[in-house]
Amino acid sequence: MAINVTFKASSVTFGATTWNTTNGGTIEVGYTHSGRVEENRVGDDEYPTVVAVPDRSCMVTVTLRDIKCVLPLNGTPAALAFTITGRAGVTSTVTFATMVLVNVGGTQRRGEFGNLQLTFAHQSALGTANPIS
Repeated sequence: MAINVTFKASSVTFGATTWNTTNGGTIEVGYTHSGRVEENRVGDDEYPTVVAVPDRSCMVTVTLRDIKCVLPLNGTPAALAFTITGRAGVTSTVTFATMVLVNVGGTQRRGEFGNLQLTFAHQSALGTANPIS
């Protein structure tokens, strides 16, 4: 069971760092909110009597066109917020609470645009907080 979403954002903020179309290039955001499904069936049950979803996780990948941006993998959690600008300047904000930067990767071939992928994972102090608001 997983929710996979991809969209273009006009700006991304992680802690004190903000990327937008002038300093990060085109910004693509993809996130997966998933868990492992455990079903319990007894006797002749056609449908499960219990469905549990343990091992939930939330991973977010931000792809920037500008490869020169680097953040340390220090494990410090911070909010990750995306601004999406629609028609007539209407904006929406999606916020992921307590995300940790877990991977940085990028490529740039000679004479081509580069890209940088930042991967974040949700961390919850009590294991019960929903990452998306």
